Amino acid sequence: MSWDDDFDRHDEWDDGFARARRRKRTAAVSVVAWLTFSLGVLTALAFLCVCGVGTLMSGLIFGAGPLLEKQIARKIQEENQGRLAPNDPQVAMAQKDLKKFVPLAGGMALLLTALVSGGLAIFATGFLASGWGLFYRRNWARVMTLVFVGLLVLTCTSTILFGRPVVAAVLSAGSLSYAVFALVVLLHPDLAGDFS
Repeated sequence: MSWDDDFDRHDEWDDGFARARRRKRTAAVSVVAWLTFSLGVLTALAFLCVCGVGTLMSGLIFGAGPLLEKQIARKIQEENQGRLAPNDPQVAMAQKDLKKFVPLAGGMALLLTALVSGGLAIFATGFLASGWGLFYRRNWARVMTLVFVGLLVLTCTSTILFGRPVVAAVLSAGSLSYAVFALVVLLHPDLAGDFS
């Protein structure tokens, strides 16, 4: 390898670097990148909150089983004003039903926590990665952002249709406005030259 070959390689590298620096960088794409990355951070925080609260609720349900059994037995005794014996079949049946219910309720709470936190983890990872890629104007990040924006629109629409109206309107207004802005910017034909 001669000095000329090494010099030519550095010239090629310098030309590529100069071309990358000359590439047009629009503010709109930078705003979408910041918003996407910020949405990923907020989704990651929501993931941590859901995991913590869901695990706490499941533990409370599982741990409260024996306490609930005693409370139900006492309540049945009070309602019948002490006419029932402690070994009465009605008390035994209520305690047996509670023993079936506590594991079911705790398991359902864990399952719901796993489903919601799994969805949030997917969204957080996707938004963080695509936001980071948009900072560097990568085309894969543009495509990934468009996919996750589409999923976000579907999620917001289902929340509006099947959720509580006030909560759905407040949470979905910001998400949908971000989605519309990201779609307009990332699908604009004049901004396609920003991405490599």
